[in-house]
Amino acid sequence: FQSMSYTIDVYRGQAAAIGNPVDFACYVSMFPQLVAGPIIRFHEVARQLEQRTHTLEKFARGTALFILGLSKKVLLANSCGLLADLVFDAGGRSCLDAWIGLLAYSFQIYFDFSGYSDMAIGLGLMLGFTFPKNFDSPYRSASITEFWRRWHLSLSNWLRDYLYIPLGGNRLGPSRTYINLAMVMLLGGLWHGAAWTFVAWGALHGGALAFERALGKQSLYHRWPRPFRVAITFVVVAIGWVFFRSASITAAGSFLASLVGAGSPGPGDRLLSGMTHQPWLMGWLGVAAIVTGLAISLGVPGEGGIPYTIFVLVSLALLLFARKQMKRWFQGDVVGSKQDEIDKEFIGEIVEIISGFDPDSPGYGIVSYRGSHWNAKSDTSFHTQGTRVSVIGRSSTTLIV
Repeated sequence: FQSMSYTIDVYRGQAAAIGNPVDFACYVSMFPQLVAGPIIRFHEVARQLEQRTHTLEKFARGTALFILGLSKKVLLANSCGLLADLVFDAGGRSCLDAWIGLLAYSFQIYFDFSGYSDMAIGLGLMLGFTFPKNFDSPYRSASITEFWRRWHLSLSNWLRDYLYIPLGGNRLGPSRTYINLAMVMLLGGLWHGAAWTFVAWGALHGGALAFERALGKQSLYHRWPRPFRVAITFVVVAIGWVFFRSASITAAGSFLASLVGAGSPGPGDRLLSGMTHQPWLMGWLGVAAIVTGLAISLGVPGEGGIPYTIFVLVSLALLLFARKQMKRWFQGDVVGSKQDEIDKEFIGEIVEIISGFDPDSPGYGIVSYRGSHWNAKSDTSFHTQGTRVSVIGRSSTTLIV
């Protein structure tokens, strides 16, 4: 997209062609935002490639933004990602766990993506470049149309200027407008990956955009209280994330069934609950919800001023305070511990999902969980204490229960 922007902008006369191949190489390989955005269009940085300023104030702003982005990524996105991975990868799940997993992934993808964008913009400032903002509190949107004016702004603007408007935009009548919206979102879905799940995600958003366009701004929906419309928009966006996160359409359908309590219960459902309902994981999910809620009610503090400084200092303090826990939790060495009072029947359910387990030789066997077979090969891998079962954690090769 970035390379295409150079060709299109020069062709349209919005920017002059680069005469120095080194400057062009700098543009197409600009490392701060090369991997995940924001997508920089050529006319936005053409003059900066030739001349830009380096000041201590700009470097300090970039450092603060980098700290905020790193905090979003490490403290919030990674924590929520542990929950989301457990729930989405499980063979079955309860209705409550499905909603917990969906909330976790909704927060994970937002804080992961916006955190990376903040770090990229911060690095750009340190190098003297000013990149455009990529997120504007998208979960405070009261419609899907507004959502795309706040989410991944660089992609939204790219698709609008280089695809939607050239296709005719809204200038060729209502029917063509709806087709253009659907086509742009379908292509936007395919841009994320060549899979039917991304097509379904794009179709959902394209259909929602066309539907809102057909309703108009004077519809009954726009007369409802804004908090109610924000909640509806968030649910629609979250349902779209099910397709975005799932490995297949079948897996997405199974997850959606779990959201309404129609999923098929499995013997590992209560084990999944034991692994997800842990104070550390649920606590960070709550922090993510609070931060998102504050952004909805107060907005995100702009650069400069006391609120912004407080946000940066608090984020830095949390990063320093949690560095030991992050090493244990986020690298997958230990997910955590949870002990539940349970009965003999529940213990039987857990044993049933162990294939090749010998009760007389505790600690050896194969655990089938999350669609994979786990090697339970240490003397603490599976143990019972009366009517207790301890869920200790997991690594890349061992499920410790």
